[in-house]
Amino acid sequence: MATTKLDSIWTPTFALLCLAQFLGYAQHSVLTPTFPLYVTHLGGSPFVVGLVLASFAVTSVLFRPLIGYWADSWNEAGVLVSGLLFQGASILLCFIPVVEATMLANGLRGIGWAGLNTGGYSLLALTAPVARRGEVQGITAGCRAALPFYFLP
Repeated sequence: MATTKLDSIWTPTFALLCLAQFLGYAQHSVLTPTFPLYVTHLGGSPFVVGLVLASFAVTSVLFRPLIGYWADSWNEAGVLVSGLLFQGASILLCFIPVVEATMLANGLRGIGWAGLNTGGYSLLALTAPVARRGEVQGITAGCRAALPFYFLP
């Protein structure tokens, strides 16, 4: 029986992709439970908290087709980096202590989240060796699933 040598998955591109996804998911894991507390602190009602959280989900879903087209026609890595930058820069709006600014920040963060995931998964599919795509997906998904446990006391 002949054995074949499998291509290595641990390339510099894959390592940077793992780091980028870790940072994007770390920000999301920290901010998702924090936004309701911050909005309540600013005087928002539970209904307003729901609107702030919904702004993230709505923009993330609505912009994915456009960002997917952008990834196909431009550059997957560029979409990933743009999503991370957008996700990080949107939080600067939270320094304006107004509920509406927080809602805008969370909506813009949803667009960045869409870029992070669309660009990240596209780049993962393009750079992973064909015979090991399932393994590569399992490694990155396992790291993201365990991420919230890193922040527990």
